[in-house]
Amino acid sequence: MALVSTVGAGSSAVAAPSAYFPYPVRVERLENGFTVALVPFPSKGLVAYYTLVRVGSRNEVEVGHTGFAHLFEHMMFRGTKKVSADKRDELTKTRGIDDTAWTYIDHTVYTLQGPSASLPTMIEIEADRFQNLWYAKDIFQTETKAVLGEYNKNFSNPANKMDEVLSETIFKRHTYKHTTMGYLDDIKRMPEMYEYGQGFFKRFYRPDACTLFVVGDFDAEKTLALIKLAYGGWGDKVERPKVVAEAEQDGERVKHVDWDKETKPRMFVAFRSAAMNGDFKDAAIQNLLFPLLFGPATPLYKDLVLDRQLVESIESWYIDTIDPRFFPVLFTLKDASKFDEVKRTVFAAIERAATGDGVSPKFFADVQSNARYGLLMGLTSPAKVAEKLVWAATPTGDPAALGPLYERIAGLTLADVKAYLAKHWVARNRTVVTLSTKAKK
Repeated sequence: MALVSTVGAGSSAVAAPSAYFPYPVRVERLENGFTVALVPFPSKGLVAYYTLVRVGSRNEVEVGHTGFAHLFEHMMFRGTKKVSADKRDELTKTRGIDDTAWTYIDHTVYTLQGPSASLPTMIEIEADRFQNLWYAKDIFQTETKAVLGEYNKNFSNPANKMDEVLSETIFKRHTYKHTTMGYLDDIKRMPEMYEYGQGFFKRFYRPDACTLFVVGDFDAEKTLALIKLAYGGWGDKVERPKVVAEAEQDGERVKHVDWDKETKPRMFVAFRSAAMNGDFKDAAIQNLLFPLLFGPATPLYKDLVLDRQLVESIESWYIDTIDPRFFPVLFTLKDASKFDEVKRTVFAAIERAATGDGVSPKFFADVQSNARYGLLMGLTSPAKVAEKLVWAATPTGDPAALGPLYERIAGLTLADVKAYLAKHWVARNRTVVTLSTKAKK
């Protein structure tokens, strides 16, 4: 699959199928910068309609205004003068359309899926809300309270609080220092920021910030004609956020969180990670690191979870990002007194992988193969295909980035991984955040 990042406004290209992503991706870029990726997929009358907006918490550069990208995920369901929120619900339900969204650090994604016969309705209602979102001040204030409730619910989970502390500990200047939910104090002030909210939408929800993925069973020419008619008149350019680059980390950072309620002790071990850009080499390596070092088939997992039973679970939610971020690994322990022992074991395993025989050539090849076939086996519906394409497209803006990423993964060598670990997964780039129940006095 060839990269199409050079496609300019008013042009088109097709990324051919490959052994890693077996469907063509036809990319059309309208004169206003709105990008359309059409992906035929054998789904027997079903289609997914995913709009990627490259606007996430990374865009929240003004102090005291975190959480607005997530808030606008909520606001986008509040309707327009043409199609009210109630009318939208009626249209989607009666036409069999599933309608949802999510927000993260680099993007917000709006997802519709349902019968191909309902595709004209999807195009109509999405184009309308992206260009004509409207809500009264009282609706805005009501939704900010819903976001506050979501924050309180989410942060009753210790892992979410740890993620907030981890981000703040690693980043001092870059907007990755706050999570997508935003800071609690900022969320509490949101009801007073109606005008700011309207400005946020006008600054960032612009056609050149959006990529539309249409995946499934549809007529490409008819669909493209409808999309051009619906979105072609949308104007203005996105405001590029003035994100301050983060300095390189110069030493290990450690934080501890006391939790007021009874909970399992947890430990984040994180290393600074590279952005997904250039030739994708670092991103390709980073996509293999969890199964190579921490997955259920690794010696470390066998030692900590199965044999010594110091750890109940090992998880990670690494994603490819626009700017350098971090690779987090979360260990849930059985006993807080074992933090140091688990840390020593983990650090030793990483050092063996970087300098010795911590990863065998056969196991490395198995992980590579599993990555490839795991991707292929996951492409089981239009929605799952669209989701994979969205995550790969977010860092680069290239709708066809998924294929090249997996081609790069397939071309890696064990020596590449060792060199990466020896350079990047070292103490100066490491941050450890622990959490345990606060000791009773």
